[in-house]
Amino acid sequence: MRVFYLIGLLVLSFSCGGEGEVRSLLSNSESLNDTNSLDLVGVSDSSFLWRDYKRKSMFWFVSEEAKEIAEAVISWQFSSGGWYKENNQRSKRTVPLPDKSATIDNDSTTSQLQYLLKIQRLNKIGGKTLESIEKGIDYLLEAQLNIGGWPQVYPKDGSYRDASTFNDNAIINVMELFKSIIDGRNKGVIDQDRENRVRTAYENGLSYI
Repeated sequence: MRVFYLIGLLVLSFSCGGEGEVRSLLSNSESLNDTNSLDLVGVSDSSFLWRDYKRKSMFWFVSEEAKEIAEAVISWQFSSGGWYKENNQRSKRTVPLPDKSATIDNDSTTSQLQYLLKIQRLNKIGGKTLESIEKGIDYLLEAQLNIGGWPQVYPKDGSYRDASTFNDNAIINVMELFKSIIDGRNKGVIDQDRENRVRTAYENGLSYI
């Protein structure tokens, strides 16, 4: 339901206040998430979702358990820099990666990056965690279409999934992630050059929306 709510607000904002209203909406999107999501007792069985972790305390995010999950998540990252939407990524990978393209469908890639960004922000561990974040950000930057949106999968696979899509909050999730990097909770985690490129991509995404 949240995707329809956000799209409705986007349409309304353009009819009433233009791009400034869109910026305000995306700035407040994390609080919308917190208000409208359940504080889940368990976590999803078949995919890694940011909403399963986002309301855990800062104390948990500096725990060994949280760091071990981060290592597991990194083990599931594709060479392209993205992640797939299935598999229990809370355990280190012991099987080959699926022969599929990475995706932003079903909260994939953005979920893993949000998690790793928080791990890095609170623990300052650098190394492979920061490298994984940078690789994931580069993936999203490279995947952005010339029109400003994002395809469901990248690299493209020659199907309908090559087209820009709002399905399952795909583009909204990327925009929220980028907003958090350029002037939100994750500002300063990545280097300035990447942050500048993220800002440009975010502006292009705003123009597309």
